[in-house]
Amino acid sequence: MKRLKQYFLMLDKKDTTYEAIYRGAYGYTKRGELVLNNPKLVGRTDKESEYEREAFQDSTYWDGDVSYYFFRTHKSTPDKPSITIRIPFGLLDISEEMLDIVVADFGLRYFEKKIIEMNRSIYNRSRPDRENGAFYCQHPYTTVRTRNSSFITSDVDDKYLNLMIMIQFPLEQHKKAIKMVCSMLPDAVREFIYEFNVEELRAYNELYIKQERIRAYLKNSEYCCFIANGSILPHDEVEGNPIVDAIPFISPDEDEIEIEGICGMGIRRGVTVITGGGYSGKSTLLDAIHMGIYNHISGDGREFVITDESAIKVSAEDGRCIHNVKITPFIKKLPVEDTEHFSSKHASGSTSQAANIMEAINYESKLLLIDEDKSATNFMIRDRAMKKLIKDEPITPFTERVNELYESENVSTILVVGGSCEFIPLANQVYMMNNYMMGNCTNEAKKISSEYVDMAKEKEKKAEWRFDRILNCMEFSSFSHDNNSEILDIFEMNYLKIGKHSIDLRMVSEISTYEQLCGIGVIIRQMMKMNNTSKANLVDLIEDVYEKIDREGLDSVYSTTFLMHRWLELPRKSEIWAAINRATNLSFLS
Repeated sequence: MKRLKQYFLMLDKKDTTYEAIYRGAYGYTKRGELVLNNPKLVGRTDKESEYEREAFQDSTYWDGDVSYYFFRTHKSTPDKPSITIRIPFGLLDISEEMLDIVVADFGLRYFEKKIIEMNRSIYNRSRPDRENGAFYCQHPYTTVRTRNSSFITSDVDDKYLNLMIMIQFPLEQHKKAIKMVCSMLPDAVREFIYEFNVEELRAYNELYIKQERIRAYLKNSEYCCFIANGSILPHDEVEGNPIVDAIPFISPDEDEIEIEGICGMGIRRGVTVITGGGYSGKSTLLDAIHMGIYNHISGDGREFVITDESAIKVSAEDGRCIHNVKITPFIKKLPVEDTEHFSSKHASGSTSQAANIMEAINYESKLLLIDEDKSATNFMIRDRAMKKLIKDEPITPFTERVNELYESENVSTILVVGGSCEFIPLANQVYMMNNYMMGNCTNEAKKISSEYVDMAKEKEKKAEWRFDRILNCMEFSSFSHDNNSEILDIFEMNYLKIGKHSIDLRMVSEISTYEQLCGIGVIIRQMMKMNNTSKANLVDLIEDVYEKIDREGLDSVYSTTFLMHRWLELPRKSEIWAAINRATNLSFLS
């Protein structure tokens, strides 16, 4: 870090470009001499000396075996660099059998405490960060994800924990910047290494392994979801922390199973209905099942709520754009549009929900999660009175297809309903929520519903669920045709702007963090850059960019071209599908 301090001392007080720090323009010779002070190079301008100076450019600075790599966050914010801190596993006493994703997640959570401590020590409420200086790192919330802010690398000598942070240099206060970067930060890293709790990491690792074993069990079993007894399902909407004094989940006796020594409820594949009165906990349970696609950290309360990783929450989405999607299993004909190749710039509730289900099936989802409150009623059900009244109805309600979906495509459905019993006769199991307590009421519910539901239904012709489309790549670009410049804007309300495409993702429930949204944005932009064909299979494009991320890391798709959030989380491939399907001005060919 002595070399870094030297660069700061070289800077003019008014210098806010920090060019010397980013270039590492003067390094050490092989003899350990600063090139800056090397008399052989002072005053020389010939090509040989220029080559020698270039050879020593290095913006990686060292404190013992820990390295600090400085690079620009964005070209317009040179006073706010990104720094990757690389710490050898040997210093942390981490054994090789620890999972990389666990070490990265645990390390970020541990180091965030140091960031908070450093900011507390320099905080000045009378000054903004740009004048006062600040440290930044990603806040990881309560799920374990692949992130660019914390990742693992390796070489022939060791494995390394890499933590990416940002620093706001205080305006025209180079001495304070020196203290922050050359003293406070290395001291915090040394404390982090000294206090690193390997036993706690081991417990994190064991928890993650157990969660993965439960997932593996579910894949080869009759169950699509597991909810451990004692789980705390209600969580606050800000931090996602468990609600204090919430009622712990208890499995109905007849549905209790044991996996990996943990007892809880197994929800079988097929059609499951969850019902109950208002505010009984139905939607809270469905939300917890939905978030079970991710592994949760210890203390979250939902550590052992484990759901089929392909699960997708489906709802009506008034106004979404749809590109060449087959919706004939649900909508036979429309006055204007072809339902075999349905497209719309402003779809209705029923057509959007039909398209959402068809797209989910073609994403290879094996579990649909549906809340009655967020669905189009005319798409979901049609009772006997309405059938008599409306003779020529083009919509085949979901009640007519939900069993077929499981029988022909092995796609299970979990439905939350409270206003109609139409799905109960079709369900393999029915559960009642009452004040967050769950009971199996399958037999009682079917007996009662038989009095009200007409089961003498005309059998619908078996549907064709699969469809093929080719992406028309002529418009698949991040460039705006107006000024021939790239556009990537990412808004916190789950809205993207890429090139001339607007993408509204507000109804895609799988997007739970802003960092995940940023990951979607930069991945799609990378797909647009990598593609060089006029027509493409979207599956292949997505596979290509994920292979790049596997090889080079998630940060390889980030770009300093755009003034955007620095942290990224890796979305599932189905979220990339969902975003591209909602991109305006795109087209798909049959």
